[in-house]
Amino acid sequence: MSAGTPDYQAIVTMLLCTVALGVAAAWVARGTQLGGLAAAFALPAVCLGVQALRFEGEAMRLLVAPRVFAVVAIAAMCSGRNRVERRASARQDVPDAGAHA
Repeated sequence: MSAGTPDYQAIVTMLLCTVALGVAAAWVARGTQLGGLAAAFALPAVCLGVQALRFEGEAMRLLVAPRVFAVVAIAAMCSGRNRVERRASARQDVPDAGAHA
């Protein structure tokens, strides 16, 4: 790939950042549909062909959808409403230490 394009470093960097962002989003939003979508769109980015990665504009176009799903998944899980619900459910799951004494 490096022999065919002068921008291979930028393209590989975009690809690795997209995959890392997708994996992070899938982990943050695990157990939700957004987490599944973030993973489902990030993993095929690794399998893009040489022709798709030859040009920087084409690579950017193909990597937009995985980035969007990853950012939306992270934003949805970090929003105030979800944070409050997660904290409340975590408090209910923790057993009271004094109840067994």
